[in-house]
Amino acid sequence: MRLHRLTVRSFRNLADATLDVPEAGMVLLGPNGQGKTSLLEAIAYPVLFRSFRTGFDAELVRFGGSGFHTGLSFSRDGRSRSVSATFRALGRKKALELDGAPVPRVVDAAGQWLAVVFSPDDVRLASGPASGRRLYLDRTLALSDPGYLVALARYRSALVQRNAALRQGRVDLAAAFNQPLAATGALVVARRLAWVESVRGAFAAVLVGLGELGGEAELAYHGPAELADTAAWPERLAQAEARDAARRATTVGPHRDDLT
Repeated sequence: MRLHRLTVRSFRNLADATLDVPEAGMVLLGPNGQGKTSLLEAIAYPVLFRSFRTGFDAELVRFGGSGFHTGLSFSRDGRSRSVSATFRALGRKKALELDGAPVPRVVDAAGQWLAVVFSPDDVRLASGPASGRRLYLDRTLALSDPGYLVALARYRSALVQRNAALRQGRVDLAAAFNQPLAATGALVVARRLAWVESVRGAFAAVLVGLGELGGEAELAYHGPAELADTAAWPERLAQAEARDAARRATTVGPHRDDLT
């Protein structure tokens, strides 16, 4: 897989441009704040149509702009391909194209272009909060397993709607989302567990090769493994509902409880 051309408009601090990438590759040199990381961000964005620096597309729009566009021409398996994303700040709408044709869903275009980003912030995978590791795992699985990305999107959608119903005191409405939460949540947890099991042996070997291992190393999933079974979800959901009821009795405001 090789990148041939990058087109950007109103993306971060980059000037509108079309850049042809030399066959031999390229090296970016320049002072801080000149757009080197923004250029890499524009290249990596079409992997999952999400920035590796922020989860908010509006933050990628150049100051004074009404949206942004990033598009790539590349080759994969001997074929010429193209992928692009256009975000409009008004209405927060995002239009995707794959090989010149509109794509209605992110899941249908995600992973067609692949890029790996190495950043100083990567050390936070080990030293930072669990949310960073969960995000890394979600992105890795979403690229390697389209079924995971679909399940994760449906799980998050059901969770948002369930929590909205609970904030309104609509316990009956919230219960309607229990089944889709259980079905998609169980698949998400099962795929996470399977991935950790598949790479745990190589994890220690890589650390040894890098000279980073002073003792034993273990890669493990610390989430509730029992939730890989849909049968475990009713009790978990009931416990979450009880916690939500207690919070509503003592505080006012939005609340998001990610069960996985």
